[in-house]
Amino acid sequence: MEEENTVHSEVKNSDCIFDDKTIFRGENLKTMALEPGAALGAAIAISVAALATAWAQAKVGTAGIGALAEDDSLFGKVLILVAIPETIVIFGLVVALVIAGFI
Repeated sequence: MEEENTVHSEVKNSDCIFDDKTIFRGENLKTMALEPGAALGAAIAISVAALATAWAQAKVGTAGIGALAEDDSLFGKVLILVAIPETIVIFGLVVALVIAGFI
């Protein structure tokens, strides 16, 4: 019974602090709040990437539908070409996470 009390007291008196903005564990301190400039930069990075992806998919998708109307055997190639612009958004997300300091 005494061992259980010591375990609980160690957990209660540990150097871990959790609140809404900071996670502190020993020497490792990471704040979850962003600076306004970093938040704006991350928002611009992801929004520009999303708009570029939408524009590219609209152009590729329209051309792909036209190609499929003439030849059904191009479906696999068109599907791949429509999926490629999605990588732009993934790159934008990575850039936003780097700007925000999470990576």
